Amino acid sequence: MKHYIKTVLLRTGVLDYVRFIYNGLRGISLDAVYVENQYRSNGLPDGYPVPPMKLVFLVIGSPWAYEYWLSGLKIVDDISDHIQSTSCGNGVNKRILDFGCGCGRLTRHLTRFKGARIYGSDYNPVLIEWCSKNLTFGEFSLNNSEPPLKYESGTFDLVIARSVFTHLGFDSQQRWMEELYRVLSSQGILYFTTHGRNLIRYLNEREVQTFDSDELVVQYQQLEGDNKCTSFESKNWVIKHLQGNFEFVNFIEGKSDKHLQQDAYIFRKP
Repeated sequence: MKHYIKTVLLRTGVLDYVRFIYNGLRGISLDAVYVENQYRSNGLPDGYPVPPMKLVFLVIGSPWAYEYWLSGLKIVDDISDHIQSTSCGNGVNKRILDFGCGCGRLTRHLTRFKGARIYGSDYNPVLIEWCSKNLTFGEFSLNNSEPPLKYESGTFDLVIARSVFTHLGFDSQQRWMEELYRVLSSQGILYFTTHGRNLIRYLNEREVQTFDSDELVVQYQQLEGDNKCTSFESKNWVIKHLQGNFEFVNFIEGKSDKHLQQDAYIFRKP
């Protein structure tokens, strides 16, 4: 039923308006309103500006600055913990790319990697323009919906692709995996996420069967690259179709925390 309603709203062109209102009201409280007002009036704790509500909503599906800040903080905490807990953690503090950076939800927290040069790339020119103007610690570039990126081979020691492959179909996922391999340095680390078993509650019975058969499930593939296009893949599917020439380092299954529900993978370029 949810899938049918979403399809109807999408076809009538009002899905984004409904999501904006629904997600904006969900979980609202007096404390949240107070924090929101403080962030909008005084800026975020790192001293950099808050993106406009429409950009925040475009990236995270919620318009609130406090959600943008706290979710980014929690996600980068998690990324940092998992990278540092492996043998990979010592060499990632040189050049870091936030691929699919949006309006900098994660990018602004990557300054914790001391001494690193921070880069961001996204296919939306409005988001890149905002980041370039306001997140002056980083270097941002516009990419196309297809490879290549505007970087030399071997440029980065760490590439983060959080909630990127989650909105791509089979061919695009493979092409971008090959491209991220290219721009990583030797021993460079790729951290990326997918919708895994923790999120199959959003699938219908037929799609669950497809997922359980270790096949890719893609909803609204005609909107590939947009948040409305959603892909789901098992660990077996990822290893078979996306690992390629990478070395597998770690798999982190999605958690119950709403900001950490996606499966995460750490691959290394030999």
